[in-house]
Amino acid sequence: MRLPPWTGPDGKPCFLSTDDNGGHMSRPADNMESVQLGLATDLLDQAWR
Repeated sequence: MRLPPWTGPDGKPCFLSTDDNGGHMSRPADNMESVQLGLATDLLDQAWR
């Protein structure tokens, strides 16, 4: 189970359950996680300065 960074229509967490790495919902989740990890890396770099 993955917890994507978006919510369902009722505002509750939206869980993604799939083994398909190239699936319709997996791709946007992968992209968003990649962006978030990049931002976290930048933030940590700034904190170390």
